Amino acid sequence: MKKLFAIVVLGLFLSNCSQSDARYIENCANFLSADRWKETEEFSKKEVKRFKRDIATLIPGTWGTKADREKLKKRWTEIMKGYEKQAKLYKNMKNKDLKYKLNKNLYYSRNFKKCENEFQKNPITFKNTWK
Repeated sequence: MKKLFAIVVLGLFLSNCSQSDARYIENCANFLSADRWKETEEFSKKEVKRFKRDIATLIPGTWGTKADREKLKKRWTEIMKGYEKQAKLYKNMKNKDLKYKLNKNLYYSRNFKKCENEFQKNPITFKNTWK
């Protein structure tokens, strides 16, 4: 019974170590991806502003029939909503869970692998850098 207890405790200890190692790697990958996330967020916000401005310029006499303007306005509004959603997503990307970031963001995945390789080469230095 004591041996079983020791094995369970050791297993829990080792699993906690690997989770914290993943956290160091995640911190590194978050840092490397932050500029790209910010760029995407800013681009999306600019596109939202552009679509709002363009929708406001759809005045009679400049864009065909009223039906054409309404169709275009609806289409542009849908696109604008997509950019709004993307801006919000990238603003909060750092707070998403690791599995989500790895599966939904190829750029992040590459950075994570890069950080993982660095961790394997110099674990002590890496841990001190990415606390």
